Amino acid sequence: ENQEAQLVSLVLIPGISLFPVEQWGVLSEEVIEHISRSNSKVRVLTFEHQLLVNETFSWQTLLDAGGKLRDALIDLHTASEALCIANVQHDKNPRLLHLIAGIVLLGVPHWLADKDRFWERIWCMLKCSCQTKLSRLPKNELEATSPMLADVAKRFDDMNFRVSVLNVCETRFTKVKSLHRLLRSKNVVVVDKAFGATRAPHEECIEQPLNHIGIHQLGSRGFEGSGKLIEWLFEVIDLSIENIKERMQASLSRLGEIEGSSLSHRNTSGAAARGSTETDAVIVPLLDDFRPKLRQAQLPCYLMGPFQQNKDFFDREDVLKRLDSILLPSQDLLVSSEPQPFRYAALHGMAGLGKTEIAIEFMFQRKTHYQAIFWVRADSVSKLEADFANIAKDLGLENPAEPRNEITSRELAKGWLSNPKETLDHELDSRSQTEVPWLLIFDNADNPAMLNDYMHLFRSGSVLVTSRYPLAEARNKDRELSPILSVPLSPFSVDEAALFLRKLTPDSGQAEKTPLIAQRLGGHPLAISQMAGIIRRQFLSYTEFLKRYDNAGEHLDLHKLVLEPSRSNTRGTVYSIFAIKDLNAHALLVLEILSLLDPDEIPESLLDGLSPGSAKNWQPPLTISQFHAARGELLSRSLIGRNLDLGKLWVHRILQDTVRARMSHARRQEIGAITISLLDDAWPEVPLDKKHKVDRWEECQSLYPHILCMETLNEEGIIPLETSFELKLASLLKEAGWWQHERGNSRAIRAVFERAYTICQRHPSEDLDDLLSDLHDGLGAVATETNDPKSCLEHGKALLAIREEVARKNGSQDIRLAIAYNEIGIGWIMAKEYDKAIEAWSKAISVYESLPENTGYTRALPLVNIGLAHWLLGDLKQASSALERGLKEREAMFGFNDKESFRTGRFLHALGNVRASQGLIDDSENLHKRALGQYQSTIGSNHHRTADVCHKVAQHCMRRGNFKDALSLVNQALLVWNADGEVYLPEISRTSFLKAKILFRMDEDRAESTLLFRQAASGWKAVTGSKEVEYEKLTEEHFDDLVTFWSK
Repeated sequence: ENQEAQLVSLVLIPGISLFPVEQWGVLSEEVIEHISRSNSKVRVLTFEHQLLVNETFSWQTLLDAGGKLRDALIDLHTASEALCIANVQHDKNPRLLHLIAGIVLLGVPHWLADKDRFWERIWCMLKCSCQTKLSRLPKNELEATSPMLADVAKRFDDMNFRVSVLNVCETRFTKVKSLHRLLRSKNVVVVDKAFGATRAPHEECIEQPLNHIGIHQLGSRGFEGSGKLIEWLFEVIDLSIENIKERMQASLSRLGEIEGSSLSHRNTSGAAARGSTETDAVIVPLLDDFRPKLRQAQLPCYLMGPFQQNKDFFDREDVLKRLDSILLPSQDLLVSSEPQPFRYAALHGMAGLGKTEIAIEFMFQRKTHYQAIFWVRADSVSKLEADFANIAKDLGLENPAEPRNEITSRELAKGWLSNPKETLDHELDSRSQTEVPWLLIFDNADNPAMLNDYMHLFRSGSVLVTSRYPLAEARNKDRELSPILSVPLSPFSVDEAALFLRKLTPDSGQAEKTPLIAQRLGGHPLAISQMAGIIRRQFLSYTEFLKRYDNAGEHLDLHKLVLEPSRSNTRGTVYSIFAIKDLNAHALLVLEILSLLDPDEIPESLLDGLSPGSAKNWQPPLTISQFHAARGELLSRSLIGRNLDLGKLWVHRILQDTVRARMSHARRQEIGAITISLLDDAWPEVPLDKKHKVDRWEECQSLYPHILCMETLNEEGIIPLETSFELKLASLLKEAGWWQHERGNSRAIRAVFERAYTICQRHPSEDLDDLLSDLHDGLGAVATETNDPKSCLEHGKALLAIREEVARKNGSQDIRLAIAYNEIGIGWIMAKEYDKAIEAWSKAISVYESLPENTGYTRALPLVNIGLAHWLLGDLKQASSALERGLKEREAMFGFNDKESFRTGRFLHALGNVRASQGLIDDSENLHKRALGQYQSTIGSNHHRTADVCHKVAQHCMRRGNFKDALSLVNQALLVWNADGEVYLPEISRTSFLKAKILFRMDEDRAESTLLFRQAASGWKAVTGSKEVEYEKLTEEHFDDLVTFWSK
């Protein structure tokens, strides 16, 4: 509207105490002459922050300079906030992110996960810029406050900043002087790619043979990367006015578009009118899961574990008040949309002091202060990840009815916690911008490193961590997070402990004895609770209890436990405190079994296996009535907890340690065998040809942590197992690995298969042909899913060698031989050996058909694979015949679009490809849409196979001019694959290329389209190893060649 507003401002921000901008290469005559040819009027400005690295320098002065930069940009009317500040206060400065055309970073640091390396590099930068003696720099203070820099970097990551970024990193050494003159200077690559790359969505990172002192010269004639910089600047500046106008118009109209549009009415839109047919209606229910839409978060949302409020909770008011002061949401914010500060408390102390009980009490007492509370078990990676994934489901971030991908679910939960809005996917109305106060509790986080992937994401909300480890002090020392407020927990004082004991026991008229008992027990809350139970049940007076307790014969030395008395006059041990020796034999047996399982959420149905039943392969030790009586005794003594509604038990970790430590080697071996037998009986094993069934997944989930717990105890030598039971454990690990693989967690589960394989290697004299075959099959399948053709072929060959030798010895064929031929066929096709693959799959079908249990079900996978191989070879008739046959067999067995497993979806996907090659485009589209619906109903929207078909359906939508649905589909596919960008780089590159084409056809964001083309080309180059890429010559066929055969 006015000529001044059409200027493009090139703002130069110099480093601290480095070369002034007048000496920068970007101001060379060559650069200025080139960019002046653009369609935009350019002015060059510099920001003079006047910062010096001297004895008064601090990180706060650096951040204050950012505020001054913000004010200067406001005066220019080209921006309104510094980037990260604007992201936090987006509603106050909505234009900023639309008005930035691009960013160039020259040797600018980002952050490193390794805290020591991060500070080392920052310190090197300071020394390069120092304007005084190094000894005068406030090094300790700067190091102590350096987490402020990491916080800024992480906030930038959280912004998902979607403008073009050119990041120039160094490859040459900079000579960095030493703090002490007698020490030699050292050479350091100060800001290399690892330190500088921001991984912003539209970032292009280039490495240049320059050091930190000389990187400002880039742009001058004679420097290798100058041409690249000039080209990038010209392109961004040339298109900047046009792109920013489009962004602003889209921003102003977004609210109306979201509220006014719906898939059910899209036939009235311009895009639909250009090319829709009745077949478009098929995609409506499928896209509902992908298209951004207004949704209400399911609030209030309280995931409070299996716990109930403890009616006997005692004292700890000082601790609760301390937690109040740290964790309760602020009540004095100026506006409801103003972001809440992030609050973090670490409650730590020795085992048994009641950390978990205090957290439970705080959670229940302060529930009304929060709209969402999430209890997360943090004592193992698998439980932490599973609980985090459940947050997404209970908040309504995903469809709870469909199978879930835990990786995607975790990312959804992280996303909401970092931006907790009442209304999802909406930015412009005031209600949606109201931040939801939430409380997240990490219980038993004794390994602080496990929280690294979670804590830096949060910018609001409250986090409470319970840990035996002094987490707060450690993390503050490590400079990774700040501030972390420590709440150390101590045993009760003698008076507090005596009062607690009197509360839990009947009045025997001997109150003066309770301080003596409190002294004996060291004020340990758990110990007092246990002893109170003994006093009640055995009707002991305090005097009788003391007499019995002081008898030296009552104690068992538990020196293996890292749990020392808290006072010098404390007498007794944990074992005597728990009074385990007073349990009857049946109750002790049950407790010993529980000590070998994961302590949280133990299914009661698992322990039902202790009593006889028709399905048992061993002789259980108890009758039903004996088991029920044993469970009742443990509950009455408060040794275990129970949630009747959920059918779950739990046991304290310190009690597990105690029970395991008191068992002899032979007893641990015996109980280990019983526990393995229970797990083996409970695991919902299916025949080899039905491993893909999805209806057992929930049952597998409940048992999985306990299998991992047994494996850990065995591997650490705590629970020795006889050979037969250790091999049964290996078999359970194999089964658990296959279940996780079917859920789409292939890469993470490789280690489980490998641990089972290691167990097998310890027993070379055993006949392990079947188990080793299954493990090679599993490892080969994981290699296929993770784009590792070499490993896939290696495991396929090993599997086939075993099965052919078994067939030779037995003189007969079995189902594992058919599986081996199918697996080696996959290895061959990944190696582009199509004829060998077809031969192997034909043998697999032949073996399947020779078996007594032969049905169309068993040969489904090699049949669909053969169909795909013929398609890739161009033999469309053979391909169509094989796939039509397999699909008819599936429909005859399970009906149209069954939900038995994903196998029907594979036939539909493959046959859709064949129909496209035959020129039957409408048929192809309908088949691919059916495949998408079938995958969604079985393996869910967040599985990589579903993402494959999203890509195919997106191609059909683009062909019809239905660009909005096409964009929604490719975004969903990228969401799935970006959860593991390293493994799925081929798929990401292919779909990024398709997305670039869609955006180009939409003619809405040419800059983003161009950038996506480049990113796709970069991925293609990385996967193929090509040295030169002319991205404008790449086609969809080039990218189709990157992905595995069933993803095409």
